[in-house]
Amino acid sequence: MRQIIFIGLLICSLSCADKKGKSTTAVVSPMEKVMEAHDVLMPKMGTIRSLEKQLKEQPDSVRTRLLQDLRGANDAMMLWMEGLGNDFEPEELMSRKALSEEKLKVLETYIVSVAKLKTQMESAIENAKKVVDMPE
Repeated sequence: MRQIIFIGLLICSLSCADKKGKSTTAVVSPMEKVMEAHDVLMPKMGTIRSLEKQLKEQPDSVRTRLLQDLRGANDAMMLWMEGLGNDFEPEELMSRKALSEEKLKVLETYIVSVAKLKTQMESAIENAKKVVDMPE
């Protein structure tokens, strides 16, 4: 669990890092694509937790499936982050260390999987919001 928290904090700190001096026309590296996708999905984790709390007030017949979907999306994000942290060194995650060809192939799988993760999270959130009348 500590490793997951460390990875989350590391990724969050990377996303908040000062980007001054970087050209806006620069080619986006595969790692930057992964980190950008992560940065889009991280705030949704808070939305998922909020919706889980609100769904507890709903009848069992309504909340069970929605809670399973939200928890599944949350668990998938945690596993994705854990895998990323296990497969890459902190210096690689911060784009300070070049990736080998093998690691670039692994990174491509993360790019594909984060797109699926995004769909899963957004679907679970959208369905739960319909029930709890949470604004977008």
